[in-house]
Amino acid sequence: SAGTCVGDPYPSGLPRAVAGVAIVSCEPTLVDAGDRWQLRVRDAVIDQCCFGYAVVLQLSEGAAVWEIRIEQPFAATTFDGAEHLVVPEEDSRLQIVLSMLRSTVESAEAIKDGHFVLRCSGGDILQIPPDEGFEAWTVVGPGGIRLVSLPGGELGVWASRPE
Repeated sequence: SAGTCVGDPYPSGLPRAVAGVAIVSCEPTLVDAGDRWQLRVRDAVIDQCCFGYAVVLQLSEGAAVWEIRIEQPFAATTFDGAEHLVVPEEDSRLQIVLSMLRSTVESAEAIKDGHFVLRCSGGDILQIPPDEGFEAWTVVGPGGIRLVSLPGGELGVWASRPE
């Protein structure tokens, strides 16, 4: 599909483009791909890592900012193929996530069974499973996009205009 532009240069009721309004991209930021939602974050950079009772990553590409909040244990596979279990409230393996700071994102997908997968161009991969009793992860993106891994493995999606 052609996609819907986010940041329409012709807001309803105006006869022509509005001075000062620029379109960064006509690519949809969230695409329904059957069994998954694809987030258009390719070439975004992980520019913040925050740790507490959750791991929070901020991805930025130009004016587009995404936040991924992980509240349950997840797998981090490093560029060399080693897989590590990361528990957000335990300090022992958080350096693995910190090593992803300033990495370029290759892809991010919210699987409709509640899983989330983030791949970086250097080969690092985060795989977050759903949780039976809690919201395992939340993604917030541009234009009011919100995806939540609901308890039991369902996926909640809020978006103004998903493709």
